[in-house]
Amino acid sequence: MMTNSDVARIEPHWFGRPEAEIRAAAGARAEQWAPVPGWSRYLWSDKGRVRISVNGRIMKTRVLNSGYEAVNVIRDSDGKQACVLVHVMVLLAHHPAFHGLAAFPEGLETRHNPVTGPLFNAYPEGLWPGTKAENAADKGEQEPQHPCRNAPACGNMVVTPGRRCVGCVETVGRDAAELLRLGMPLQQVAERFGYTGPDWVYQLAVKHGGYEGGKAAARTQRPGTVQRLRLLARRGDAR
Repeated sequence: MMTNSDVARIEPHWFGRPEAEIRAAAGARAEQWAPVPGWSRYLWSDKGRVRISVNGRIMKTRVLNSGYEAVNVIRDSDGKQACVLVHVMVLLAHHPAFHGLAAFPEGLETRHNPVTGPLFNAYPEGLWPGTKAENAADKGEQEPQHPCRNAPACGNMVVTPGRRCVGCVETVGRDAAELLRLGMPLQQVAERFGYTGPDWVYQLAVKHGGYEGGKAAARTQRPGTVQRLRLLARRGDAR
């Protein structure tokens, strides 16, 4: 197994190269799949995809407010669901320094191609091991240049276009939790805030709204008479 000093000597061949060149190189090779210890239910592609190892089904991912792609998967250790970053798992699965490892060695993390940005970072050609200082130097201080999704009411700026600022995300979590407590089904709550799937808005409701109900129950619940009246009073409040 490689040590930190071994990793430090690996030159990032694709560092600073344009996205079009990386895409061409990735498109010219056959897609490879590899596992990561601790996540035996899944295989990770060197083209940024994840599939279920038993049936081969490709899983749906989502883009976080940070601009990074994530997916919900089940841990081997306790059978619980966890949200992981796709590029981290791709690097663990396909970089020779990390074969057989379930996590990065202490002091190392993912280092990204600073030219392509966070949305194009799940190809090995755009990923390599590095230190926190190297990663920060590569990225520099990225200034928010795009209006929050809730503009003009919000007025804040974000790094990734079409995303909400931190304050608005927290507000969504609190509002979503309140709607769930009033009996609105989880999928309807998600759609109310512009999400196609329920998982992310459920996590926001738990984290920022203190929602304590289970996801399965939230999916199938229906509001009572009094709750429907309260929901009607809240119509149009989605942020």
